[in-house]
Amino acid sequence: GLTVVGFLGWALGNGFSPWMIIVLDRLTAVGGMTPAWSCTINAESPMTDTTMLFHMVQGGPRPVAPFSHAVECDGWVFVTGQMPDSPASPGVLPVGIEAQTRNVMTNLGTVLSGVGLGLEHVTMVRIYLTHFQEDYAPMNETYKSFFPPDRLPARTCIGTTGLAYDARIEIDMIARRPR
Repeated sequence: GLTVVGFLGWALGNGFSPWMIIVLDRLTAVGGMTPAWSCTINAESPMTDTTMLFHMVQGGPRPVAPFSHAVECDGWVFVTGQMPDSPASPGVLPVGIEAQTRNVMTNLGTVLSGVGLGLEHVTMVRIYLTHFQEDYAPMNETYKSFFPPDRLPARTCIGTTGLAYDARIEIDMIARRPR
């Protein structure tokens, strides 16, 4: 019979993605083969490892909801949106968009540092503002001070009707771990 290792070798060799392999492997269980519910791709394979890591950073901001500070998969690090409070004073926000932007960027820096990265590894940023027209320009002035002018990440900025703690701003990021 076909072993799980043989099945994986055949599937990878025939252009199936790891997600397809898991589905196919579960389907083979119907025919009496023991399924492998999780697997790590062989180092010789051209495919990459798709293990996900869920990070909670020591000394990081206190989550306002059930989530991880960051989730990592295949070298990509997805950093949860951060609020403008501080780890020392959860739920207490500074006044004004400039101070709130600085706190959010500091919190994001703390999370990135906690997973061994920095702002130089950020590829994409999403910013959410509750007072878009009023806060967009001053937020940009503060935000851009955290990056070199020739190394600005791709970005989206969205106006929204509300954020946790009645914050004026929330920012999330995607970073790439160097190979």
